[in-house]
Amino acid sequence: MPLLALQRTIFRPSPLMEQYYTIKEQYEDAIILFRMGDFYETF
Repeated sequence: MPLLALQRTIFRPSPLMEQYYTIKEQYEDAIILFRMGDFYETF
């Protein structure tokens, strides 16, 4: 079982992290930028 899938089953993620996991499963090697208010966070 992939690590992201395991984390989703053990911990209940926030809506933002649920979105992160969904995107990261599709684009494993990508750097993801989330807009948080006026700034971007890098994951």
